[in-house]
Amino acid sequence: MSFAYLEQNIVTGINKPVHVQPNELNNKQRVPAHWHEDIEILHFLSGTATVLCDNNLFEIEKECLVFFNSNAIHSVVESSGRQCLYTCMKLNAEFIRKGDIQISNNLFIAPAYNNDIIRRFEELKETVLQKKPPLVIKFDCLSFVAHLLQEQPSFQSDSSDSNSKVLLVKDIISYIKQHINTPLTADEIFLKFNYSKSYICRIIKQYTQLTLIENINLLRCQYAKNLLLSSNCSVQECAEKSGFENVSYFSKTYLRYIGELPSATKRIHI
Repeated sequence: MSFAYLEQNIVTGINKPVHVQPNELNNKQRVPAHWHEDIEILHFLSGTATVLCDNNLFEIEKECLVFFNSNAIHSVVESSGRQCLYTCMKLNAEFIRKGDIQISNNLFIAPAYNNDIIRRFEELKETVLQKKPPLVIKFDCLSFVAHLLQEQPSFQSDSSDSNSKVLLVKDIISYIKQHINTPLTADEIFLKFNYSKSYICRIIKQYTQLTLIENINLLRCQYAKNLLLSSNCSVQECAEKSGFENVSYFSKTYLRYIGELPSATKRIHI
């Protein structure tokens, strides 16, 4: 399986509450587990994918909408070994709340194959892409979310046990990112969070669909990719700054997770 990381650089705000971006996943590529304040909705246009939202796993096909609430841990992986095309839309959560639409952080909207909801999603997308007046975009955004909550089945996930696991997973991933330029080991993580090896490994796999080591290596390789594309660092320097102590192992790991050798990424920058 390829673990190529496709980062979605979308920024929203109160005055720009909706942003739209096309995305593509090929041959088992994935957007790894992450979370953010924005509400995120994906419209799958072709292919198939496996989607994880906190502890909820969905198999997704063409013409489906998937909803991720604010701060939900979520990931997407192409599941057929071919190509998956989808539109990613992010809605500013603060703007939604100020519009008197309250969405519980523990509320999950089931994947939608509802033609009316998809039509409204496409209408909002076109409103944004056509750069309609901000007032029109804001009105259409609130109307879409209100209609989604009214028409699409939802389910609650409010157990304290589940919430504590989500918080622990977020803390571990954040800790890895904070120490991305050091040779952080799994044993250091077990010691830091004072849980057994088996427990941490189990919940990390449960909520990210990747092992702990895969998460560490994936985050390191993405950090190294950003360095290779944005700095004058050599491949060896990027390896060292990304927590790799061996350049040969770095190149092999980078190829597995990014889909090309670090030298190839470096040539793009040059």
